[in-house]
Amino acid sequence: MGYLGRRIGKSQDVGSSNPGAADGAVGGGILDLFANGYFERQGNINRSPGAGATLAMTATGGTISDYTEGSAVYRAHIFTDSGTFTVTQLGQGSDTAEAVEYLVVGGGGGAGSSATSDRSGGGGAGGFRTSVQTHPLAGGRFEITAGPTAYVVTVGAGGAGGTGTGPKSGGSNGNGTDSYFGPPSPPQGITATGGGGGGSGHGTTAVIQNGADGGSGGGAGYLGPGGGGSGNGSAGSGNTPPFSPAQGTGGGTGQGGGGGGAGGAGGNGPNGDAGAGSPIAIESSTAKTYAAGGHGGDPTTASDAHGVYATGEGGDAVFNGTGKSGGSGIVVIRYQIGTTDTSDAKATGGAISFAGGKTIHVFNTSGTFNAPSPLNPTSLAVEYLVVGGGGGAGGGPFGSADGTGGGGAGGLRTNHPDCPSPLRGGAYSVSVGVDYTVTVGAGGLGGYNGPSSGSVNRGTPGSASNLHPHSQPFPHTDYIRGSGGGGGGSYQGSDAANRAGQTGGSGGGGSAGGPTAVGGAGNKPDDPNWPIAQGNPGGDRGPNFGSGGGGGFTVGGPNVNAATNNNPGPGGAGVNLGISGSTVGYAGGGGGGAVGPYRNPDGGPHEGGPATHGGGAGADADGTAPTYFGEDGTQGTGGGGGGGGANHPTVTISGISNEDGQHLGGNGGSGIVIIAYPT
Repeated sequence: MGYLGRRIGKSQDVGSSNPGAADGAVGGGILDLFANGYFERQGNINRSPGAGATLAMTATGGTISDYTEGSAVYRAHIFTDSGTFTVTQLGQGSDTAEAVEYLVVGGGGGAGSSATSDRSGGGGAGGFRTSVQTHPLAGGRFEITAGPTAYVVTVGAGGAGGTGTGPKSGGSNGNGTDSYFGPPSPPQGITATGGGGGGSGHGTTAVIQNGADGGSGGGAGYLGPGGGGSGNGSAGSGNTPPFSPAQGTGGGTGQGGGGGGAGGAGGNGPNGDAGAGSPIAIESSTAKTYAAGGHGGDPTTASDAHGVYATGEGGDAVFNGTGKSGGSGIVVIRYQIGTTDTSDAKATGGAISFAGGKTIHVFNTSGTFNAPSPLNPTSLAVEYLVVGGGGGAGGGPFGSADGTGGGGAGGLRTNHPDCPSPLRGGAYSVSVGVDYTVTVGAGGLGGYNGPSSGSVNRGTPGSASNLHPHSQPFPHTDYIRGSGGGGGGSYQGSDAANRAGQTGGSGGGGSAGGPTAVGGAGNKPDDPNWPIAQGNPGGDRGPNFGSGGGGGFTVGGPNVNAATNNNPGPGGAGVNLGISGSTVGYAGGGGGGAVGPYRNPDGGPHEGGPATHGGGAGADADGTAPTYFGEDGTQGTGGGGGGGGANHPTVTISGISNEDGQHLGGNGGSGIVIIAYPT
């Protein structure tokens, strides 16, 4: 009985070194076994039966945006073009883990055309359908399955405006097309009907005065005397075909009615107001208005505009001419990937999400990571990613025909298994109760354009990102640093130093023009406690005038020192990692900027150097604005900025001359720090 009593009663933490600690996960007693199994004990913290961190869904498709709304962290897949949405892993742990929220908006209808004395109808908005339950038009939720079959996403186009002459005048001629999200068989998915085209105020038959039916109906037109008849057209009906809740409203009647919108019917003519759209926060935490109708009548003082891209807005009528086209539709799919409630996490700091059986802490800004002391054992093995800010690219001086070097990628350090083994770091554990300082490096600024001399035209380096115990200085075995990427070189007369790329995690590329300009060295500064390279050198200037691309994590500015003719070099490649819960490219170098057309043996034009993994492409130089500006590196990837294109001769862009000190080199993308561990 003494032994049995001891086995039943043992519930305190006595440690696994005790020979009897076999029944329970902590102290070895039966009570410990019950506490750990039934209450899912974590260290000294008991939790309710079945409780656990929600495992987030993982999926691909569209442009991905992560944001926080209240206490929830969402991932949105934004489709402005048709594509596919593929779920690679279903969520677990909540009744909504296998569902997504959607917004599907059809293409907006085009407005009708008009003659001098006539009024035409505004285009109806594309149909508006959503499952976001806080929205007044919310429908039911959409449950999905994982598997090899991708969900189809179709984004509807905006309808054309009626022409100023001839029989094409609006109405059904100007309908937008449908948007769709769901399985390949459309009846099983979500369809938002294209908006109805506005009725005409020009033509030879009364029929073309009518606004067309659609997601929202087009406004009525008016055929004045001398046009083959007279009278008022009929407005188009909204919510065609019918859905519940309604996907849209009707257009306005009379002489030039406004197109209907998701939030209200079009105004009656003459000069009918546009039907209101409907605001919703789904692309980000900020609400955006979709599916507004177009203005009707002869809006000499109205906006007189095409429907806004990717909103499903109807086109406006115009005075005496061709109607404006409707805006294209959009499909947005979102699901929750985490919460700012850290009760399910073993540590604090950053934006917390759950995916692939792991808890993920993402730092896009500097902060502190801490695993609280109740955690047992006293250390936690983690995966990490530390990427410095990418370097800014060079900007060309006024009057030069020489492209500039791309910015180098921020230095990258990781032990994530997606990283090739020669470049992957080893195991890393954090101590409980210890503050770890997290610093997220900013991207460097692109070089300026202008007649000034010296380093002002050279790209600035990015800043370092760091992860380390608060008390430990660099260098140290527990100090992980991704250095900022080197700035790209800029041709500036005889200033050889300004032409060279700068050193950094990966080096910036050398500028075209003059004597050979070398790329900056990578893997700088050296870390005696880190034997693995964090990046590569930037590319040298080519044998003629080709500028060098910035170095990347896995590849330097490739073969730029052997560039043919005057072609700029591409940015060095980075690496794809799934540490955030979805695969993202990090630490790609920026492409070199192109030289001016008259430098080309064939007269040009030249395209800028390409880039991948978050690096910005170099600017083209075809004599047409605004291609002189290199692309920025992608934020949160450490990508280098794209090199500026040649700016000879002088051009004016949006009223600003390229002599006026504008950025021509792309800015580097900011860095990132991610820490992950088993949930």
